[in-house]
Amino acid sequence: MSSERVVNNQHEPYFLATTAIERFWDPSKPILFLSDACLRYSRKPFWEQLNYKVLFCPLQDRQKFNEAYSYISGLYERTLSHLAEILNSIHKTEYSKHFWRVVIGPWLLHYVGILYERYISLKTAVNQYPDFETIGLSEQNFVTPKDLLDFISLSCDDPYNLQLYTRILTFFGRDFKTDDLNIVTRPVVNSAKRGLAKNVVKYILKYVFSTIGRFEPRFVPIVMKDTYLSLGQELQLFLKTGGRIWANRNTMTRFPSLPFDEQVRSKFSNLQLEDNEFEKLIIEMIQLDIPKSYVEGFDFICDQAAKLHRCKPKAIFSAMTWSFNETFKLWAATCAENGTNLCGIQHGANYGIAACSPLETHELIITDRFYSWGWEKSDCHAKVVPMPATRLLRRKSMGADNRKKGILMATNCFPRYFYRFQDFLNYDNSEYFDWQQHFVSALSSQNRTKVRVRLYILDYGCDCAQKWKDYQPELTIENWDVPFLKSLENCRLHVSDHLASTFIDGLVANKPTILFWNPEMFRVRRQAQPFFDKLRHAGILYNSPEAAAAAVDSVYDDVETWWQNPDRQKIRIQFCDLFAQTSPNALDQWADELKRIARETNIN
Repeated sequence: MSSERVVNNQHEPYFLATTAIERFWDPSKPILFLSDACLRYSRKPFWEQLNYKVLFCPLQDRQKFNEAYSYISGLYERTLSHLAEILNSIHKTEYSKHFWRVVIGPWLLHYVGILYERYISLKTAVNQYPDFETIGLSEQNFVTPKDLLDFISLSCDDPYNLQLYTRILTFFGRDFKTDDLNIVTRPVVNSAKRGLAKNVVKYILKYVFSTIGRFEPRFVPIVMKDTYLSLGQELQLFLKTGGRIWANRNTMTRFPSLPFDEQVRSKFSNLQLEDNEFEKLIIEMIQLDIPKSYVEGFDFICDQAAKLHRCKPKAIFSAMTWSFNETFKLWAATCAENGTNLCGIQHGANYGIAACSPLETHELIITDRFYSWGWEKSDCHAKVVPMPATRLLRRKSMGADNRKKGILMATNCFPRYFYRFQDFLNYDNSEYFDWQQHFVSALSSQNRTKVRVRLYILDYGCDCAQKWKDYQPELTIENWDVPFLKSLENCRLHVSDHLASTFIDGLVANKPTILFWNPEMFRVRRQAQPFFDKLRHAGILYNSPEAAAAAVDSVYDDVETWWQNPDRQKIRIQFCDLFAQTSPNALDQWADELKRIARETNIN
């Protein structure tokens, strides 16, 4: 955050505020905020009057960020190898590193990155302001995440970060006061309210097929789980493949409350890492931090996997289940140990595009075959096969229509706390919103009234709705009661300001679309760059909010003529063929691929 209000007596030490929990601040002293995450917009009238400074974390520098990502990637591999040995010892198993990569890899990827960022931030504070005071969390309030989903939810919120900062400062040998605070997990994904199906027959069929899907047969060549296919599409594939596939619709297992086993967890102190401060910190921290699903709850997860998944298929397909579904991951990993092929399906629009995409990298390592939305890649473990995107099956072309009204601006929101190395810096929330404001301000007064801002379903404490209300009170804020595709269909012009699924949705639907984002914030990989350059050449993608606003003002009155330009349409189609492939015969193509795999022993 660029603004800071500092009138500091050099003899008076700073008070370090690590989170946005004001009870753990001392406003009577000059305050050093560890990051912008401390400064909730809704509390601006309070903190902007304080004598404060915001620490600059070295990872905000792109070169330092890239160097850190390279180091973390290597550390992840080394840590995974040793954790596999320790977990095998604890559970008296002999599973391979690949097994444990499938099971704990997504958590470890997030954990080492999160811990490193917290470590670097605090190390910077200690080096630059060694005399600071602070208040930490009482040890009696410390918690251990239940599973990966619990860990992600906790690490995006203030209380658990207070726990992490407290433990790191203790590791540094710092003395400070502590206070009590209960840590409660807040869901990282909101469950949008859904009404009853309007069509009673459709509602009943959905219930019946969902129930049947839970009873997995003992012998089936291919199991599919969370592939974006609807119930009807899964049934069609079942028939088209002659019953060779089974769609598993088991929900995630509810993890029970289990006691913390200090004796078992002490074995993680045997983790063999390098002799440097950060890797010593991992050994110290991981004993409490590794989720219970991999330690105390491992036998429970194994039992649940045996109950829910009765077969050992030739291949397991999934798009969305390789991270958070602990039962599925364990079952899939066990099957892979016995020769089952794991098949991934792309589920994010920035796969094949983002310069830094650790989850894509993870899925390309754990799977034998990976189905992209059109792009190819050869330097990875999985065989990458372009196929029509299951997420985009049977999307209809909306086209340009001057009779439609309004400008739909689909926005995003990022956690206040750094949670993963990826294509964009987690420190850019402030700049990201500034670009949105600049875009709206640059629009003509007439077109500004036509904008409806669609906020991301999660706010992460960023207070996005309040920011917009304060900045443009007359602006329409669209909530998630309106399905995105319906909103897209009803607008005249679609605007997207980030590199995620909504920009792909607009292009695939052939809806007139203007894109803009900071290319230094949302970086694309070298192989994809020429195709984004073509979008710029076509007047679809812009590098500044002002240029995007000028384009909107220029085309809004007659989007049909602008959008239907043959050269512009050619570039749009070429882009979609590579990064959002669709086909009118998509189900037949998938059926042919699934039948081929069902016939083969080795899909590679």
